[in-house]
Amino acid sequence: MRKSFLCSSCLSSLKSLRNGRIGGDVEARDTVLSTSNGKIDLTLPCTVSGEYDLSTSNGAIELTVSSNPQVGYDLDLSTSNADIDINLSDLDYSRDQRTSKEARTEEFSGKAVQITIKADTSNGTIDVYT
Repeated sequence: MRKSFLCSSCLSSLKSLRNGRIGGDVEARDTVLSTSNGKIDLTLPCTVSGEYDLSTSNGAIELTVSSNPQVGYDLDLSTSNADIDINLSDLDYSRDQRTSKEARTEEFSGKAVQITIKADTSNGTIDVYT
């Protein structure tokens, strides 16, 4: 059974599932999404600043974000058994390992929109791309 979550321009979002996929468009100032045995597949429009805390135990995390140069990203990503791929420009890495990455857009504090993403999975890849 497919389970999806959609929130557009919310102030905050909180969703937890067991054995299900979380997917859709999400834009909120404070978002916590978690699932076990399911993928997290989100599009973040990135038109307002926000914090996203994403977690799954047996699934991939795929995020599509804005390529707008006025958007800055602060990323803390980790997985136990897979690769992390970030396809964003102008990042400064404070940690850059195969299964753990921490990076921030150059001049993050001066960006009009600031997006903080913390994502972790135990058995899946993490991909962040535009």
